[in-house]
Amino acid sequence: MIRVLAHCRRIIRRFARPAGAFVLSLLVLLSSLGGIDALFGIRSWFSPEEARAAYTGKTMRTIEYLLGSASDNTARADDVLAYAGASWNAVKATAGTKPIVIEGSGIRVVNAYLDVGFIVAGNADIVDLSVFIDVDESSSQGTDAAVGEEMTTLPLQSSGLSSYFRSTHDVTAFFDRQTDAHWNSGVGVVAGLQVDLSAAVNRSLSTI
Repeated sequence: MIRVLAHCRRIIRRFARPAGAFVLSLLVLLSSLGGIDALFGIRSWFSPEEARAAYTGKTMRTIEYLLGSASDNTARADDVLAYAGASWNAVKATAGTKPIVIEGSGIRVVNAYLDVGFIVAGNADIVDLSVFIDVDESSSQGTDAAVGEEMTTLPLQSSGLSSYFRSTHDVTAFFDRQTDAHWNSGVGVVAGLQVDLSAAVNRSLSTI
């Protein structure tokens, strides 16, 4: 009986050690399956979950167009209205419109503005500044909508030399109803600029 028990103990010890090592190895393997997933691209119940924002396929970008296709190379006299569309001209119909093209679908304008700049070529204050815009397919299409308010103070007071002046005007409201088809084919835009100066000097190199 004693010999049989001793023999059984030897058998148990003989197989217990490898079995214990196997169980330990199995537990280690299961706990490290996340690493194996990352290495081989295998998905398992033990894979860690990564929190991600849902991708909607939407992107935001900024585009810029130069109305008039370049700076105005004609010196404009005091208080003369000039338009910038396909080109610069004192006649709106001749200036035409600049087509703003945006490709894709689901297009929505978040913010739009006119960035206006010009040189006052001489000793003169800016008494008033008037900026207008006409956008195809907007609620005011076909009219010169004022986007620069009449000013009661001098926006620029001359120091006796030529000056450069720049202003920004929010026009987001004019781009709230154009469709993807309109944007894909091009939305026509023309803007007008009129500067009232305190002396008979010209403004030049205007940009919008």
